[in-house]
Amino acid sequence: MTPHSPSCSQSPTRLQLEMTDIELAAFEAHIVAICADHMQSYWRDKGYRACPIGGGLIRHRFFKDHTAPLAFSSVAALERYMNKGRKLLSKLATPADPIVITDDPLIFTQSDMHVSNFGVDECGNTVLMDFGLIGRLPLSFAKYTIQSSDDFISRVADLLHWPENSNIDSMARVSHCLWMTANPQPGLNNDGLPAPKRSKREGTGV
Repeated sequence: MTPHSPSCSQSPTRLQLEMTDIELAAFEAHIVAICADHMQSYWRDKGYRACPIGGGLIRHRFFKDHTAPLAFSSVAALERYMNKGRKLLSKLATPADPIVITDDPLIFTQSDMHVSNFGVDECGNTVLMDFGLIGRLPLSFAKYTIQSSDDFISRVADLLHWPENSNIDSMARVSHCLWMTANPQPGLNNDGLPAPKRSKREGTGV
């Protein structure tokens, strides 16, 4: 599944069909569900670092400003970071369950499930757009993208019939805290471990 199929000489485009708004919405949700299912089966491996396909920081709405604050060295490092976020939750709130993603397969994930990021080329192949938001991420992140009150995303989720994921509730609560905090990098390094504290002398360059 690529933005342009080698077997097709036409450029990817949204299909222009005569449909009612309801029919078009159902068709678009169907196309996005097909793409999401393809991505889930396209790359299932635990031996790679979670990252965008072009490298750099993970882009996903779980993180504050949709961008990870660290270049996590491994899925285990990302898991440690997420569970560190659990400690930001109010002590008056019900404790969130631990987040476990090290057992998740890494799959291609389009972090922005907007309909404009999916389409069909002239040969009928499903295509993906906006590669800056596509990355190899733990399966829990893919499932988190379809947890939304948005009508379109809800239709896609209904078509996918993906099983429940025990991480979703904790991820939602931690994400809310990360978006609210002034420092979404709670004293951790890229390995998800406590970063050495810099001395005042080191910080001033004296």
